[in-house]
Amino acid sequence: MDQRDARAGAAATLVAPLARAHRAAAIAVSVLAVAVVGGTVAGCAAVRQIAMPADPTPGAPGAVGAPGERRDGGGTDDARPTDEVRGADELRAADVAATSAVTALLQPTDAATSSAVATATRARGTPFDPDETHVSLEAIATGLDEPVHATGDGVDAQRLYVVEKAGTIEIVDLASGTVADAPFVDLSDRVNSRASEQGLLSVAFHPDYAANGRLFVNYTRRDGATVVSELAADADRRRADPASEREILVVDQPAANHNGGQNAFGPDGYLYVGMGDGGGSGAGKNAHDPSSLLGKVLRLDVDGPPGGYRVPADNPFIAGDHLPEVWAVGLRNPWRLSFDRATGDLFIADVGDSTYEEVNWQPAASRGGEDYGWPDVEGAHCHDADDGAGDSLAACDPDGRTTRPVAEYRHEDGNCSISGGHVYRGRRYPALDGVYFYADYCSGRLWGAWRDDRGRWHDAMLTDSDAAISAFGQDDAGEVYALDMAGGAVLRVAAGGR
Repeated sequence: MDQRDARAGAAATLVAPLARAHRAAAIAVSVLAVAVVGGTVAGCAAVRQIAMPADPTPGAPGAVGAPGERRDGGGTDDARPTDEVRGADELRAADVAATSAVTALLQPTDAATSSAVATATRARGTPFDPDETHVSLEAIATGLDEPVHATGDGVDAQRLYVVEKAGTIEIVDLASGTVADAPFVDLSDRVNSRASEQGLLSVAFHPDYAANGRLFVNYTRRDGATVVSELAADADRRRADPASEREILVVDQPAANHNGGQNAFGPDGYLYVGMGDGGGSGAGKNAHDPSSLLGKVLRLDVDGPPGGYRVPADNPFIAGDHLPEVWAVGLRNPWRLSFDRATGDLFIADVGDSTYEEVNWQPAASRGGEDYGWPDVEGAHCHDADDGAGDSLAACDPDGRTTRPVAEYRHEDGNCSISGGHVYRGRRYPALDGVYFYADYCSGRLWGAWRDDRGRWHDAMLTDSDAAISAFGQDDAGEVYALDMAGGAVLRVAAGGR
């Protein structure tokens, strides 16, 4: 939520322990889904295609096209292969076996969905063309107070939990669009939400929440520190008890901005935590400081001793270089990270400095340890602290150590700060399957990024809105929602034919 003071003021992995067969089937579903994915655009100025080689070099960083450029074939001379994508033969074999499962997943359940299928579904193997489908944002709930995160709980598919910046979590009934009379939990007595990037910032429900009632929140404490803590829900999972709180991680913050704030469980059952670089003067150095947790993604095992955590034995820095909790480095302010529930891939939207906003992609087969480049790199460009992105990457990353983003956009025409989202895996709009949605907080523009059937990345601006999109949410059915911080609304990402 960087560079949001003006708008706010105006408005007020490794998938290690998983069985190989399970992973292959899940990824095969997504491979097939990408092949039939539909796309959407409203007033789209350009579509960008980001080249990936057929057999990427393990661990090699990715490539990104210039803004507005459509790239066909192998890209430009300085394009670099992206992160490792393993098991191509396994996926091709599993793809055939998964066909029937995907077909069932894409079947309509009502008349509205039937219409969406008729107008927006493409034959398998047809290239994604965003001009064929119109994307819109439909208000389904209003009356919320500065919403900054939303998620399902894995128990009741009709509930969407909406995190409000001041310290409460509300329950929205997706069937009626109503907000419950009483909050799910109120932590406002311990949350510092004075600055635009402080507050109660996210909640993650334990994968076994139905059985154990455990949930994990991320918020700014009264003294400015970031707190990751555990709460317990009641027996019917209708309320969480503030008195049950157990702090499992506290990280001091040098400033009131760049706090990160995302908690998300990965498909490996571990808790991933997005940490900003701490803000303030010279904070960028924290992103590569081996003694700091700032500017990084953390990976924690919260199924250890009560009130604490263990470091997973396969974390990439377990033997040194960085603190053992660290999973990835080189981030400025990861404002939302999420996992594709079909593939296990991790998406990290990182807020830029003065020129570029970026989306990073980490395949499920990754062993962690990626370096996303900050403060030397902004987007897919060298970062110049004085006048924004400057020289070519050869000047600041001659050995290609950093992982390139799969999508980026410039600070122009009102853009200022990225809000990361989710990969659509719902059934209501099959055309959107496999599209990762993200937006700009200041301009209200909504983008999508997706891979074609050759593994190449594309992105496009899909629609323009008046919303102050602070974040996204995803319900248990895989539907995606944008959150309007200024308007206090939950907006469903919808699609229809043109």
